[in-house]
Amino acid sequence: TNSSFVIMGVAGIGKSTVVKHIMLSEYMKGTKILCIDPESEYKDMCRNLNGSWLNAGGGKNGRSNLLQIRPAPRDDDDETDKLYTDEGNGMSDMALHMKTLEIEFSLYLPSLTDMQKAILKQTIIELYNQFGIFWETDIRQLKATDFPILSDLHALLEKKAEANKENPVYRDLAMLLYDAAAGSDSFLWNGHTTLEA
Repeated sequence: TNSSFVIMGVAGIGKSTVVKHIMLSEYMKGTKILCIDPESEYKDMCRNLNGSWLNAGGGKNGRSNLLQIRPAPRDDDDETDKLYTDEGNGMSDMALHMKTLEIEFSLYLPSLTDMQKAILKQTIIELYNQFGIFWETDIRQLKATDFPILSDLHALLEKKAEANKENPVYRDLAMLLYDAAAGSDSFLWNGHTTLEA
């Protein structure tokens, strides 16, 4: 079960202490915790519990590859409220990740047109296939370095732009993704994930 809550109060009242107690309690129950911590308040706690800490300020030791497919969360057999049920319709890890990528690229590049989104999606699928990753691939068998990175996607878009000069969509997508692949945002997004799963 997923739960969300907000802790509010004036400065110095102990909000961070309460959050640390809740996190530690959940950790002791076996809950996997993801904490977005812009002030690095929880860095020591994370490391003391052998967690992975991602420096969202970037650098080679703090990178998350958008193109790395993560295994989809699976419900336990005895759960009554199923989060995910594959009823034979082939909802693979790759299929679920493609939906996530649609959202991530829409947030990163909100001006993308429907045609650009469709071509970007097709290009990403082609890129995965070039890396030997298909709809039915067991993602759990792959390492972080087995996945393409954004510079691979950018290179494929550039190649397609050259081959399809009459269609400016590939060139436009390559330009729009340049910052993430090789420009000012590449320190965050272009590279293999440095975190342990």
